[in-house]
Amino acid sequence: MSDQGGMEEIALLQVAAFLRRHRRKLIVGPLVGMLGATAVTLVPRATYTSTASFVPQGRRGSGAAVAGIAAQFGLNVAAGEPSQSPAFYVELARSPQILASLVTWSPVDSNGSAGDSLSMELGVDALPPSERRDRAAKELARLVTASANARTGVVRVAVRLRDADIAFRTVSRLLALVNDFDVRTRRTQAKAERSFTELRLAESERALLDAENVLEAFLRRNRDYRGSPTLVFEHDRLDRQVSIRKEVVTTLTQANEQARIEAVRDTPVLTILESPSVPVRRDPRRLALKLVLGLLGGVGLGLLAGLGGDAVDGVRAAQRSGLMAVPTERGE
Repeated sequence: MSDQGGMEEIALLQVAAFLRRHRRKLIVGPLVGMLGATAVTLVPRATYTSTASFVPQGRRGSGAAVAGIAAQFGLNVAAGEPSQSPAFYVELARSPQILASLVTWSPVDSNGSAGDSLSMELGVDALPPSERRDRAAKELARLVTASANARTGVVRVAVRLRDADIAFRTVSRLLALVNDFDVRTRRTQAKAERSFTELRLAESERALLDAENVLEAFLRRNRDYRGSPTLVFEHDRLDRQVSIRKEVVTTLTQANEQARIEAVRDTPVLTILESPSVPVRRDPRRLALKLVLGLLGGVGLGLLAGLGGDAVDGVRAAQRSGLMAVPTERGE
C-alpha cells in the first residue's frame, strides 16, 4: 500500500510540474478558443428560420387496380404513385431542380412589388451569370432543411436566411414548387394510365361480347341443358368466363374515369399542417455552448502543445547527454 501511495504521489507531482511548466499554454489556449467561438458566433449577421409542414395526399386513382389488371395480361405497370412517400418529398424539397428554380425567382415583398432575387440575398450576385445560378443553388442547399416523420408521414421544411421576410416568402415558394411538380407528375402518370385503360377497355369489351355470344349460342342449342351433367359443366364454364370479363370491364371503366380526372386535375396535392410565417425571433446563437466548446478545445490544444514541447525537450536533452547519437552527414 505504501509503494502504491508513493507512486500516486509521484504521479501527482509530475502532473503539477507539467501544469507549472506549461501554464502559459494552458491559459492562452482556452482564451484563444473562447475568443474564436465568440467571433464565430457574433461576427456573422443574425439569421431567421421560417418553417412549414405538410402531408402529401395519397393518390385516389386506380394505380393498384390497373397494375393488377396489367399483370393478368403479362404487362408491368407500377402499382403505386412514385412520389407519395415522405422520404421522396424530403429529397424533392432539396433537389437541384427545386433549388435552381428558387434562386432564379424574385420574391415579392409585402407591397406586391418584386424584390431582390435570392442570388443577392445569398451574396453571389457579383459572380458571372454562368456561375451565379450553380453557386447560389449550392449555397441555398445549406440553408434549406427537410425532414419527414415516417410514422405520421408529416414532412417539415425550413429555410434559414438573414432576412426574415425573404425566408418566409422562400418557404412559401418552395411549397408551391413542390406542389406544382407533384401535380405535373400525377398528370403525366394519369395520362399514361388513361392510354393504357382505354386500350384495354376496348379489348375487354370485345372479349366480353365474344364470351356473351358464345354463351348465347350454347343456350340456343341446349334449351334444357340441366338434365345433362356435361352440359351443366359447359354452361358453368361459359358463364364464369362472362362474369370474369364483366369484372375486368367494370374495373377498367372505373380506372379510366379516374385517370381522366387525374389527367386534368389542378387542385393542390399537399395538405398544409403548418403554414409558413414571418419569423419574429432570430435564430439562437448558442453563445454559451460555443464558449464551452471553445474552452474545451483550447484546453486540449494547450495540453497537446505542452506534451509536444516536453517531447522535443526530451529529445534535445538526450542528444546533449550523449544517449542519442546525433546523425552526421555522409562524406565528412
